[in-house]
Amino acid sequence: MRRRLRAACFLLICGPMLAALLALGLSTTVSASEPPLRVFIRAGVKTHGPGQHDHPRFLDEWKVLLSARGAKTEGALRFPTAEELGRTDVLVIYAQDGGTVAPDERMRLATFLGRGGGVVVLHDGIVSDDPTWWAGVVGGAFQKGRSKFHEGKVGLYFGDPHPTTQGIASHFLQDEIYWDMVLSPQAKVLATGFRTVQEITPQVWVFEKDRYRAFVSLLGHNHTSFALPQHRAMLLRGIAWAARRSVDTLVSREELGSLRYPSGGPIPPSKAAQTMVVDPEFDLSLVAAEPDVVKPISIDWDAAGRLWVAQAAGYPEKAGRDSVVVLEQGKRRVFCDKLDLLTSFVFYKDGVIVATPPDIQWLRDTDGDGRCDRREVLFTGFGIRDTHATVSNLRWGMDGWIYGDQGYSGRQSQVSGAGGRKFGDIGNGVFRFRADASAIELVASVSGNTWGIDFRWDGELFFSMANGSHLRHVVLPEAVLARGKIARTQSWKEAVDHREVNPLVEQSLNPYVQIDHVGGFTAASGGTVYGGGAWPASWNDAHFLSEPTVNLIHHDRLRSEGPSFSASRVKKDELVTSRDLWFRPVETRVGPDGALYVADFYNLAAVHNDTRGPPHDRFNAAIRPDRDHEHGRIWRLQHKQASPAAV
Repeated sequence: MRRRLRAACFLLICGPMLAALLALGLSTTVSASEPPLRVFIRAGVKTHGPGQHDHPRFLDEWKVLLSARGAKTEGALRFPTAEELGRTDVLVIYAQDGGTVAPDERMRLATFLGRGGGVVVLHDGIVSDDPTWWAGVVGGAFQKGRSKFHEGKVGLYFGDPHPTTQGIASHFLQDEIYWDMVLSPQAKVLATGFRTVQEITPQVWVFEKDRYRAFVSLLGHNHTSFALPQHRAMLLRGIAWAARRSVDTLVSREELGSLRYPSGGPIPPSKAAQTMVVDPEFDLSLVAAEPDVVKPISIDWDAAGRLWVAQAAGYPEKAGRDSVVVLEQGKRRVFCDKLDLLTSFVFYKDGVIVATPPDIQWLRDTDGDGRCDRREVLFTGFGIRDTHATVSNLRWGMDGWIYGDQGYSGRQSQVSGAGGRKFGDIGNGVFRFRADASAIELVASVSGNTWGIDFRWDGELFFSMANGSHLRHVVLPEAVLARGKIARTQSWKEAVDHREVNPLVEQSLNPYVQIDHVGGFTAASGGTVYGGGAWPASWNDAHFLSEPTVNLIHHDRLRSEGPSFSASRVKKDELVTSRDLWFRPVETRVGPDGALYVADFYNLAAVHNDTRGPPHDRFNAAIRPDRDHEHGRIWRLQHKQASPAAV
């Protein structure tokens, strides 16, 4: 009775937060066949400001929480005695300078670890007056005078899978990160910080030595972090893992349910529209999302009205993870997988022609079972030195040729066709080829990156530019100019009279600010001239362009101007903007119903190469911890006064 009264009084003192934590504990997966896990929490006195480094509060709350989850929990604001360690499976250290351990305490700790006891270290528990020794015990240590810290909004980025962090999406929270630590080469880093593009810094790791295991999380500066269900789940898993128990022994189903869409991380598909501001003339709806689509980069519909999606899950690497899938009436079918650097496709006979640099391939379904059973390379030799500057945006032209574009990787392109026929240099810009691989030629030569093309109803060709001037019109193709080109005459004309964008949010975190053309177009991609026939006439000749870096879709109006066109902003506000940093539109297409469909790459990272000097990989991609390979959405934007599209 006294014990129940003390617990009730403690809940009244600690408030509703702890009561909520205990309620979550009702659905844990504790096995009745295992003895209770025995935990000792070595805490310390409170330091820092309100709500920070509150070690005594953590001790009180987590003793109750762990006990409610089936563990036997002790603790104190000091290092445990030999007797206390003798009845402990896992020692949790959360105290100022927790790694500063007296000689007699080191002996007790060595005995505990020598019999296989586990240790979990949180935040300032990693600080030690002997960092080399402490790093040899738990895998890393904060060294005063060398190690650094940053407090505020920080990101936690999860890398290689591990039982303790499996399924946790990268996310932001208010806490503190450390870097320039003393780190053992044997520590396995599970999550990193990313304060600047030059700093990918370990924040969560595990360390195994001799007979024991250590789990370390540098989070915990703010007490509020311990109330985050995804953080609780990770710490509870770390405790169980250190004890060699099933990692979810102490974790509730509700906490497990928070891992894929944690607060501060990716928004669940059903709620993502709430983060967007859409032109008031339109309705926005979700068509598909992960796991049905992952990293959609190109979409189109076949004659039966089925939605085909090119998925670039492996970008920016050649990882064999890309695929073409078909969506129909709630069902998903994989047409072809194990592709590399897939960027776009067009339908052709019994399959699709795809851009998979350095190749353009024909993926065929020769037996009619709905799956690719034959691959034929039509062209090869396109440049891949930089995998965000390769062949993309294939489109059928009215002349029976297939058009595409290529960024500055075209500087290395030496193209040959089926049978080894040499076509030579097909450089940066817009090109076209015959589907039977009999011919290929440059249409418009440009410098820089072009990531989108589309045709007006009368065959006029427009293409987008990634940086600055975002839209150009092909006036005369290169084949015509070659007959009598004068001086620096170009095949294209710049169409736009503006270069500014109007995002909903301007990012301030170093990895997510615009690097160049700040306030303008940094990564303009895709390109759609509206001719769907379903919207009011005022929307005819509207041009739509995606800008994933600043999370928006831009709208211009095309107007005839002599032999060419101009493109002007119609409204100050963009067509679609979002507060969600993960929203990364990369292509728009008009569907059979006359609506505008959006391929949302849904990713934290929207940067390939980075001129600020971080390390780059063999494909000239900046090395970053935030390149997601699991999410993706497709959206439908339909005018509120749309009429049925004529078929």
